[in-house]
Amino acid sequence: ALQAMEHNDELRFNLQERYQYVLVDEFQDTNKAQLRMLNALGDNPVHEGKPNIMAVGDDDQAIYAFQGAEASNMVAFTRQYDLKPIVLRDNYRSTPDVLGLAEKISTQITDRLEAVVPGSHKKLAAKQEYSQKALDYQSFSSELAQYDWIAEEIAGLIKKGAKPEEIAVIAPRHKYLERLMPYLGNRHVPVAYERREDILEAPIVLQLLRMSQLVSALADNRQGEADALFGEVLGYDFWGIPPETLVQVSLACYDGHKHWLDVLSAHKDKKLRAITAWFVALARRSKLEPMEYVLDQLIGTGEGGIDSEYDDLLLPKAKAGKFVSPFKAYYFSRERYDKHTDTYLTLLGQLSTLRYRLRQWKPLQTLYISDLVEFAALHRQAGLKIADTNPHTQTTSAVQVMTAYKAKGLEFGTVFVMNAQDEVWGPTARSASARVSLPRNLPIEPAGDSDNDKLRLLFVAMTRAKHTLHITGYANTLENKLSPPLSFLEGALRPKAIDKPAPKGAEEILATDWAYRFRQVIAGKTELLEPILKNYRLSVTHLNNFLDVRDGGPRYFLVHNLLRFPEALSPSAAYGDAVHRTLQWAYTELKKGGKLPATAKLQDYFADILRRAHLQPAEHKKLEKRGQEALERYLGERGKDFSPKDIVERGFNNEGVVVAGANLSGKVDLLHFTDAGVVQVRDFKTGKPAADWKGKDEHEKIKLHKYRQQLLFYKLLVEGSASFHRKVNVASGALEFIEPDERGKLVANLELKFDDKELERFVKLVGAVWAHITRLDFPEVSGYDRTLKGIIQFEEDLLSGKA
Repeated sequence: ALQAMEHNDELRFNLQERYQYVLVDEFQDTNKAQLRMLNALGDNPVHEGKPNIMAVGDDDQAIYAFQGAEASNMVAFTRQYDLKPIVLRDNYRSTPDVLGLAEKISTQITDRLEAVVPGSHKKLAAKQEYSQKALDYQSFSSELAQYDWIAEEIAGLIKKGAKPEEIAVIAPRHKYLERLMPYLGNRHVPVAYERREDILEAPIVLQLLRMSQLVSALADNRQGEADALFGEVLGYDFWGIPPETLVQVSLACYDGHKHWLDVLSAHKDKKLRAITAWFVALARRSKLEPMEYVLDQLIGTGEGGIDSEYDDLLLPKAKAGKFVSPFKAYYFSRERYDKHTDTYLTLLGQLSTLRYRLRQWKPLQTLYISDLVEFAALHRQAGLKIADTNPHTQTTSAVQVMTAYKAKGLEFGTVFVMNAQDEVWGPTARSASARVSLPRNLPIEPAGDSDNDKLRLLFVAMTRAKHTLHITGYANTLENKLSPPLSFLEGALRPKAIDKPAPKGAEEILATDWAYRFRQVIAGKTELLEPILKNYRLSVTHLNNFLDVRDGGPRYFLVHNLLRFPEALSPSAAYGDAVHRTLQWAYTELKKGGKLPATAKLQDYFADILRRAHLQPAEHKKLEKRGQEALERYLGERGKDFSPKDIVERGFNNEGVVVAGANLSGKVDLLHFTDAGVVQVRDFKTGKPAADWKGKDEHEKIKLHKYRQQLLFYKLLVEGSASFHRKVNVASGALEFIEPDERGKLVANLELKFDDKELERFVKLVGAVWAHITRLDFPEVSGYDRTLKGIIQFEEDLLSGKA
């Protein structure tokens, strides 16, 4: 980019004309390349050396030297344009005490801007008053005593009414923050830590990995490895197997020189035999079935267990049975969500992160369960962590634990700057990655590792505090070695020695409070789900799932839509997606070239999309043939009706659609313009066509009820959007069936003329569902009939406020 701007005159002049006013914020964090880009934007002769550029920065906060940032850019910029700096001295964040201490730190920096640029001297003046304020420096006998005191003090502050999000703990490196975490967890302090634990070490993921290893070992007939794994796997709490039973199995294997598989398969306990047969069945399937589906079975996702839509391809239902893994029911029960929401969301975040990272690993390959085992092994061998960054485990109502680099730009009422030691913040500290000590007379050093860099980092940490700043240190390290106090604070703040008894060590805390391993944040349900609700928009799929009492209704919506429980894309969903994307491509090609692509090209496009879904081979072959035949038939008969004026796959996520107080989103398959300003919304449907809106059986009646509401929802989306509001009238909707009926014929579009009364009721229903979601109120629906009548009764109860 820099080379293009400096050597391509036309590009540079176009950019200069386009961007005539430039603001550079955080100027101290720019590098040399960015400074040259800025110069390129400002060198137009028309400006006569005075371009319209404003740069804002603070050299005392230049802490990103290790990333190539140079505070000297501020000097170069000032000299190049012969500028007089405007000094901002008024501080609207911190108390005079905090600013006074920060000044004693910043004046130790030897290369400050004020030393080389006339008129840049600054002395910050506090402009904010606080009734509460404190500044202290406490030194403890041991490093652990310091961590224990910080946790104790924070827990006390919260108990007295302090908001957790107004408290921050800051250190220069993660290793010190990680040592503090068990002490905060032991006191049930709500914590938001920028570095989450390695999910590969989380108990729930470890158990899933061990089960995957067992399946892989059985599949390859590695009996010795399976023997070692069976004892551990069957000991997991969710199986509910008494420990003495496993001891008896182990002794039987040892005494009889037998493998675990043999003893378990013949055991008198039916439950043990069923679990063993289930693992053997999974092992048999794991060679052919993609990892995602085997994972679903290990987790116990869905009602059917091993009896789902893709199972009969490999295992006859009579042989497979109906065994469902208790994993999901144990870890993701309604009771856990209601009583221990923090644990529930942490577990869900760990599981979701694992699935997400696996999908990123080899996106163009179909993965099998053995690949999951390899994935985990490779990460461990390389020492790579997988951090849980899932939004389920992020909350604003929690104490913020972070490095000084992350804290830059933020502010908190109370700040704890911990480990005030030379070895941590001070001039004697050296990067742990440094293998060779450089001679002191050598005029180079690691970027970001000079005394000036460390002083700036300390300055940033201190000035995050509004009114209360606690600086803490210790006399002895974890290895019981004497540790010199932070010399930067000499003469600035005197430490007060605190004689605090030695607390439990972190390992002891983790051993006695195993549940802490699950617990990343501890807060109320509303605070925990706030990050999800904040940007949540209701789609018609989510709405219908909330209302469908046949399949769990609100509870299903919570787990699968709001919290997004991770599971494999079903074959039917993958098929529908591939058909929709193929039709979208056909319309795009029609608009570009004036004609539809050849049938063979469309079929190839469909096959390529379906291939990326990584389905089980037999399922893929069946669906590929079905889709290609359907598309050939559909386009042969209906292709002539395609119009370049139509809009296909139109998204409304960012259109600001609000109906009955609900923020709506979604994508409409087709906007068909029947007249000037008149639109029909159409939805492509794969599967069995319907001849009318009545429905032949209960299943079809429920399906058509959802389809009606889908078309009503699309009308609200289009007419309420910023792009189409008051510009179009959505007069009707239609279902466009892609596949033929049982007679092999394509049926006409099933049209719906919108009725004002039905639409009015539906709008109220949308508002009622939205109110329940935002209140996190998910009614119990087990008392309703699992029929269309039950669904409508639930809707009426929502409308009347009875639900």
